[in-house]
Amino acid sequence: MKNLKIALLALLLISTYSNVNAQDAENPWLLTLSVNTIDVKDSDPGYSDFYYPKFSLGKYLDKGFTLELAGSVNKIDRPWGSGNDIGFAGLDLNLKYDLNNLFGESSWFDPFLYVGGSENWVGAENGLGINGGAGINAWVSDNLAINFTSGLKRVYTDT
Repeated sequence: MKNLKIALLALLLISTYSNVNAQDAENPWLLTLSVNTIDVKDSDPGYSDFYYPKFSLGKYLDKGFTLELAGSVNKIDRPWGSGNDIGFAGLDLNLKYDLNNLFGESSWFDPFLYVGGSENWVGAENGLGINGGAGINAWVSDNLAINFTSGLKRVYTDT
């Protein structure tokens, strides 16, 4: 009886994992609603002390590649050591690559890398930027994942 329970539990786990779908040709769209925080290099303190909204919309292209449009807003506390807090907004266009294409499908765990470009508004200045980073999507159901992403954005402004 104990072996039967273990076999049924294993079958249930296998069937659950096989039903979880990542972004692919059959499920091409991905909408992400999240929060972000930023850290500004060489600033005192130059970071946001609160988490602000971020959104992204991704479309699966082919062979693990996804095109993503993302937008975020934030506030930077006293950037560059003086002055007032300033607002930050960014609009990014990134190309993401699902690393499962290199290592094999895991069904529920999708690590990825991304690179891209952006238009950014830092206070009264605006400028182009380059982006890069890595992250994971841990799928908890067919349509819901927990996402962790860390990236670097280099913004070119006159400031």
